[in-house]
This record gives sequence, C-alpha cells and structure tokens, in this order.
Amino acid sequence: MKKILIVSILFLITAELHALTLDEAISYGTKNYNPLAEQEYKKDASLLRYKASLDPYYPYLDIGINYSNYIDSQINPAIDNKGFYSGSLTLGYKIYEPKRAPLKNSQRYLYFSEKYGVDVIKNDLIRLIKDYYYKAVNDREIAKIREESYRIAKKTYELSLAKFEVGIAKISEVSQSKVNMENAALELLNARASLSKSLSELSSLIGITVKEEELSDSFSLFTIPIQEEEIRRLALERRPEIVREIIAEKRLEEERKLSRAEFYPTLTASLSYRRYDDKFFPSPDESRFDINLSYNLFSGMGKFYRSDAVKLEIEAQKKRLDELKRNISLEIRRSLIDLETAIKRIQSAEEILSAAQKTYEQTYEEYRIGRGEI
Repeated sequence: MKKILIVSILFLITAELHALTLDEAISYGTKNYNPLAEQEYKKDASLLRYKASLDPYYPYLDIGINYSNYIDSQINPAIDNKGFYSGSLTLGYKIYEPKRAPLKNSQRYLYFSEKYGVDVIKNDLIRLIKDYYYKAVNDREIAKIREESYRIAKKTYELSLAKFEVGIAKISEVSQSKVNMENAALELLNARASLSKSLSELSSLIGITVKEEELSDSFSLFTIPIQEEEIRRLALERRPEIVREIIAEKRLEEERKLSRAEFYPTLTASLSYRRYDDKFFPSPDESRFDINLSYNLFSGMGKFYRSDAVKLEIEAQKKRLDELKRNISLEIRRSLIDLETAIKRIQSAEEILSAAQKTYEQTYEEYRIGRGEI
C-alpha cells in the first residue's frame, strides 16, 4: 500500500513539473479540434461516394417475379385463365454511357478537395496554436515583470512612508510613491488578466487545461534561408488552398463534360431469361439477348442552359484562383516585412536592455557605497 502511495505521489509531482511544449500543444490541438474532426468525416464520406461512383462500370443483375390476376376471369367463369405468373433474370451492361466517366471523375476531385480541406484547417489550427502559445508565454513573462515592479513600488512606498514619519521625506514623495505603487498594482492586475485570457484561449483550442507554469519555450532569432520569390513560388505550388481551388476547377471541367454527355446516346446490352404461364412450374420459358440504343431528341432547353452555366462557373473559378494567388503573394510580402521589423525591434530591445543593465549595476553600486538613493 505504501509503495502504491509513493508511486502515486511521484506521478503527481512529475505531472505538475511537466512542461507543455509547442509541439505537444499542436499534437493535442489536432486531436481535439472539432472543425478538423468534422472535415476528416467529410473527407471519408467523399471517399465512399467516389467508390460508389464506380458502380456504372460494373454489370447489373436483375431478378423479377410477378403475378397478375385478370378481372375478366373473375367475372366470366367460362374463362379459365384467372392468374398469370412470370419470372425473369436479366444480366446487362452499359457498353457506352457518356455520363459515367464525368460522374466518377467529379467525385474523385471532390474527394481530393475535401482531403486538402483537412490540410487547410490543420494549417490554420497550427497557426492559431502558435499565436496563442507564444502570446501566453509573452503574457507570463510580462506578468513576472509586473510582479517585480509592484514589489519594488510597494517597497519604495513603505520606505518613503518610514522616512516621512522620521521627518526626512516630504508628503509629496509619499504621495508620488503611493501613486506609483497603485499604478504598478493596476498594471499587474491587467497583466494577470491578459495571461488568464491567453491560457483560456490556448486551453480551449487544444482541448486540455494549460497552467502558466506548464508553458515551456524560448524565443530565438532566426533568418529565412531563401528569397521572397522562391517563397512565393513554393507557396503558390504547395499551399493547400491553392491546390484545393485547382482541384475545384478540374471538377467543374468534369461537370462540363457531364452536361455535354446529355447530347450523346446510351448503348446497353442485356441477356435475359424469362418463364411465364398460369402456373409458375412448369411453364414456358424464353432466353433473349438485347442491344438497346437510346437517344433523347428533345426534352426542353435545360441541357443547353446547364452547359453554358458550367462554362461560366469555370470562368468564375479561374478568377477566384487568381484572386487567391494575389492574396497569398500579398500575405507573404506583409509577413516578411513584419518579420524583418520584429527582428530589428528585438535587436534594438536587446541593446536597450544591455544599456539599462549597465545603468542599473552602476546605480546599485553607488547606492551600495552610500553615494546614491534607494
């Protein structure tokens, strides 16, 4: 019993000390994010629909059993044939079906579209997790600084109050230090609230509760090893949004083929066996081989309108793709500018911090030897 208790305590301590890395947060998020799971179901459903679209390539086998009762035989007793039985078995195959291939290809492209839709949602999710994670880390560090600022402001207020009580400080100094302490307390309150909000957003996104002591990551400077043009080229080739829209255009091309298929005939071959008589067994039978060519001469203007409508949809899809490419190119340009600006700001901040540390060390040394104020 004692061993079990010790192991349980060690497990709880280990769980408390475990730090949640960014990769782990992304892993939790991809498992628990509902829109991603929804898109996975859609992808699987579209795969099944694509498999179902292969049915027209297979032969069909029909069986039929029928019984007919003639009203005349019920009214006129002289008629003996009161019932008629029939049964048939038909094996057929559509030799030429113009709609078959476009329907199959359309479902195939729809499956690819849903598949890349998963990648689109996953990429957006990873970006959000990174945003919330680094924001939470940043808010945690800010909260630590605000806590230290409040501690120093409180200590300064207490010291000025003590100096005022012994007559070596003015009341204005006490008031000013108190204002500074209150401002520091307010900034600390805002920092803690921002941290709580960031942790709540991150926890909601990845599906687990994240505490501030569990965040573990560090910021480091880096450079992008390739040029902007190369980044743009790779993005326009590989971004799942682009690939998805290209697939959508191909699917519309299949829809256009499907609309054109209405202008072509259908050719079917079938082999059938039939039995019929007033008794089901025994009865006469017949075997038959049929070839059927059917063509719709006129059933309205719908097929003409549908063909033109799909053509316009294809043109609209091309414009949509061009606009998406333009937005991605602009997004890349803006992101690179933001990255360069952020790197310069970090470098500047590091220089300011270094100078401030030197100033602090000098000031503290002057205080230590009695030449400066607290």
